[in-house]
Amino acid sequence: LLLSSLWAKRGLSQYLYFLFGAVILILGIYFFPYFEQRWRTTPISFEEQGSFTIRVNLVKEAINLIARSPLFGVGLNRFKLLVQENNITGYFNKWTAPVHNIPLLLASEMGIPALLFFALFLYYTYMNYFIRRKNEKNKNWRNILDVAALGGVIYILEGMMGSNFLSPHLTLF
Repeated sequence: LLLSSLWAKRGLSQYLYFLFGAVILILGIYFFPYFEQRWRTTPISFEEQGSFTIRVNLVKEAINLIARSPLFGVGLNRFKLLVQENNITGYFNKWTAPVHNIPLLLASEMGIPALLFFALFLYYTYMNYFIRRKNEKNKNWRNILDVAALGGVIYILEGMMGSNFLSPHLTLF
């Protein structure tokens, strides 16, 4: 954001802006071995015991739990326990992880009404963002709103992809 505001004042072209972004992206991929390792191991994910199969089976288990208890869910932080007990896919005998999908996890643990409430919360939050951003005259405050909105999107996307993100850090029971 700082660089974009500096470049806007100096009037650099969009081509240079794109080139700078591409260089940053390439250097980021080159210097972070995690991305390279993930790229190398992607074909393994689609094998029989790969992470794609695990995720598909977790989705099946979540849909089963939602069908069992659609209104109130199975209870907070009980997804893993009940998947091991029911195990309709026959895949999770000794271990499991939460489903890597926030809407399915909410619906299975807290019920479909909680999922609808969460969807309404996201809708009104982002509608408020778009309205405030459109009416905001101060460019710096618009940048802060943009970063906050981007942070919310990253929060949701990370919850859809990572299992550590969904672990119960604030366990109530």
